[in-house]
Amino acid sequence: MGFLAVCGGLLLLTSFIAALTAFIGQLIILAAVIFGGWIAVQLFSASSHQGGTTVNIRKAVIKRNHFHG
Repeated sequence: MGFLAVCGGLLLLTSFIAALTAFIGQLIILAAVIFGGWIAVQLFSASSHQGGTTVNIRKAVIKRNHFHG
């Protein structure tokens, strides 16, 4: 009877470890997806800021050339 109780406990422990491993794996995947999305947002926002800066530089150059001309 003691052997059956130990087997049941080991089976429960094995199931718990398997569930915990799957949960940790899902957390790692979720963190990777969130981090990848954050990097994508940073890249897209940086490229849009660069375009705006280029337009402002062109306007400044045109104004400066017009002022000296």
